[in-house]
Amino acid sequence: MQKIIIGIVILFAIVVGIYATKLTPEPTEVNINNMNNIDFITLDREMTIAQNLCEERNLTDKIIIIESKYCSACRIAVPRLKEIEEELNKSFVFLDISKKCDRDELSKLKLTPKYTPTVLIGCDVYIGVKPKETYEKLIKNFYNI
Repeated sequence: MQKIIIGIVILFAIVVGIYATKLTPEPTEVNINNMNNIDFITLDREMTIAQNLCEERNLTDKIIIIESKYCSACRIAVPRLKEIEEELNKSFVFLDISKKCDRDELSKLKLTPKYTPTVLIGCDVYIGVKPKETYEKLIKNFYNI
């Protein structure tokens, strides 16, 4: 009797596995040659935005800091970046996703940040708090200083 129950359980598992496999959709291929169809870029990891997408959004010559008033890490990163901005006599764009007007600006740029702080230095995306020295090095390199 025990062998029959085990056999039925195994048969049930096989049938369920086959049925579940048939319900799983086939992965769709993304045509990377047609990048104009991409609307929003999700900033969810450190990366470099493709040059054509970066240029479309006029990001190549900007430093954008995306923050939130609810973000404890932003309370560390933003003052560091503001110090560097002042020391280098440059102007960075600070966008607070807690504010509707700043969310609207991100929407115009077709950017969706997943984490704060997120720092865009031209086309390069950096997430989280970095030491001030790291920010300085990245920013000075960006400005060729």
